[in-house]
Amino acid sequence: MMRITTLIFFLFSFAFQETLFGQTANEHKSYFIYAEMLTYYSKKDKGYNVALDTGQVESSRFKDNLLVNVQSGEALVFNSRIDALNYLSRQGWELQEVYVTNYTDINGGSSFDRHWILRKKL
Repeated sequence: MMRITTLIFFLFSFAFQETLFGQTANEHKSYFIYAEMLTYYSKKDKGYNVALDTGQVESSRFKDNLLVNVQSGEALVFNSRIDALNYLSRQGWELQEVYVTNYTDINGGSSFDRHWILRKKL
């Protein structure tokens, strides 16, 4: 009798929890999506164009991943990389890390790339 009472108690408390919160335990879990912010200075636009590489788009072309104005469809132009980071922060992105890679350019000189790693909670 005690086992049946205990079983009924657990079944009702689980059902009550699900109806009270409207979600099961698995639906409460959230996760992060990560992206690398790519920038290109446009002399024509006199500012930075920005793309986010989430690793999901088959095309690795910069312009296929550009941040665009939803209404006009035109690429967003930022005054600086920090301006772009502030915009992305308002969109829910968090800066996680910045690192630099060095390489030799086609003229034999030394150059570097900055890699801006961001994440967003979904």
